[in-house]
Amino acid sequence: MWKAFNYGYILIYPKEKKEVVEAVLAREYDENGAYQNVLKRAENELEQNPDDIFAQFNIAIAEYYLGNYEEAVAAFEKAEPGLPPRMLWYQYEPILAYQKLKNYERVIQLTQNVFYSGNLVFSELYQVRGEVFLAQGNKEAARGEFEKAVYYNKNLKPAQLSLQSLQN
Repeated sequence: MWKAFNYGYILIYPKEKKEVVEAVLAREYDENGAYQNVLKRAENELEQNPDDIFAQFNIAIAEYYLGNYEEAVAAFEKAEPGLPPRMLWYQYEPILAYQKLKNYERVIQLTQNVFYSGNLVFSELYQVRGEVFLAQGNKEAARGEFEKAVYYNKNLKPAQLSLQSLQN
């Protein structure tokens, strides 16, 4: 488990062991409970070391998944200056938080930064940008972004559906 990614983990287990896994994980089995725990752990780490950029970033991610978008953005903005340049390649929830808050200019800026840092094939970010342009009433720009999303990932259902909706 890696601190920079909320100590996340993936479990693989047979169906018949589900009850055992639930019992072992307890509150961590529930996604909301898991993110509450992430938030507590990150806040404790930040209390011990106020300069802990990854604890601050983990707070941003937890707040996003808990539906606290303003708090997610505030935590991200504290962490952002110290983050590795490619951090949003791996966890782009801060971009999604800005989108939820309708701060579209910031969404475009951050997605552009990801592209300029060498990740031009991030299909999910083209999807987000398409949604932003659509929300702004710019259907042609939205279509272009959805087309890029499908170009880089022909199996990305949201982009396929978005393109279909623009054709109707």
